[in-house]
Amino acid sequence: MGSSAADYHLKVLEYNNILRLLAEHEGLSQIFCTSKNRVYFWLQDYLKSCSQKGLLKLHQDGSRFELINCSGSNTNSIVNLHILPSPSARGVMRYANKEQFLLETSQLYHRMFRQARENP
Repeated sequence: MGSSAADYHLKVLEYNNILRLLAEHEGLSQIFCTSKNRVYFWLQDYLKSCSQKGLLKLHQDGSRFELINCSGSNTNSIVNLHILPSPSARGVMRYANKEQFLLETSQLYHRMFRQARENP
């Protein structure tokens, strides 16, 4: 076991069945990732694998995907992917003023979550 939570020390043990979770909770239409890092790319790999199996259509730029015949209905569900700035210590180091970074980051999160809620 490693002694760090840094992204480069992480490895996939098992993928969650995100499609099942989305099917069980039909109102979910947004997925948020905290930074464009390994976890985001693993999510993209998972979605590409599901796309190859015909379970979804992944948008070309990776910003959203369409579930095919979700929950047995004849309509397809669109799920949007959002990338948030990382709240990690490494992200904070890029700012001279830690408080300003936290304020700006929390305001951005709030704005993105509100937009996602208002425009599912």
